[in-house]
Amino acid sequence: MNSSGPYLDIGIAQTEEESRVDSIFEPQRNSATAYARVVIPLGRKPERIDCIRLYEMELRRMELELQLLEMGIQ
Repeated sequence: MNSSGPYLDIGIAQTEEESRVDSIFEPQRNSATAYARVVIPLGRKPERIDCIRLYEMELRRMELELQLLEMGIQ
């Protein structure tokens, strides 16, 4: 997870034991575990990428590419 702030992580895990051949009358055993953790990052926050700027740069690149294609057609 890429987050610069605290977050909560929760989940459930389950296992199933296989019964042995010599103990036919012993039922299968199942076990489940629930867990939770709180993650609090230490230190300074990392610099984040400006997605709006990247989007505008990509739009500009595509516009220039279209202009080049149009010049090639003429």
